[in-house]
Parts: sequence; structure tokens; C-alpha cells
Amino acid sequence: MTLVWIWQLFPEFFPRYWGYFPVLVGLELYLMPMRVRYPQLTTPHLQFGRFAMALFLFLLPVLIVWGNVPLFVHAVLIVGAASKVQLVLKIGQRRRAAATVVD
Repeated sequence: MTLVWIWQLFPEFFPRYWGYFPVLVGLELYLMPMRVRYPQLTTPHLQFGRFAMALFLFLLPVLIVWGNVPLFVHAVLIVGAASKVQLVLKIGQRRRAAATVVD
């Protein structure tokens, strides 16, 4: 929802940075069935994910004060995507461990 808010604030945001969205949506589509199929798996709170969220929240005032700063926005989106990849790997690891225990 935050990305929709940013897009409304800066209409050129989505056309310029659209390449990140399929990656983030694809990772989320991978995680959704995992959450349904393995409800016992908890979402890990990884340190890198916390850093990525803090960086993303820092982006909002930067966008409001200085406008669209492409280098900073790319850095934030890359860190956010890397954080989501780390989460997918950790959930996959936990899923394999849970499947091994059950079998």
C-alpha cells in the first residue's frame, strides 16, 4: 500500500521503477501458498529485513523533501528485494525442516 501512496505522490515513480515489482510480486506469490500449507511455520524476523524496513521508511521523507532521487530509490528497492529473497530462503529452509520431521 505504501508503494501505491508513493505512486500517487509521484506519478513518474511506477514507470521508472516498474522492473522491481514483478520480482517482489513473484516472491510474495511464492510465500502465500507456504503460509496456507504450513501454518505452523512462523515468519522469521531477520535483522536484514529490519534494516530494509527502516531504509524504506526513510525513503518517504526523502521523497517528500527532495523529490525523486533515482540512486537512492534504486538502492532502497534493491535492499527490499534482497530482504524478501532472504525471507523466502529462510521460509523454504524451515518448510524443508518441517517436512523432514513429519516424514
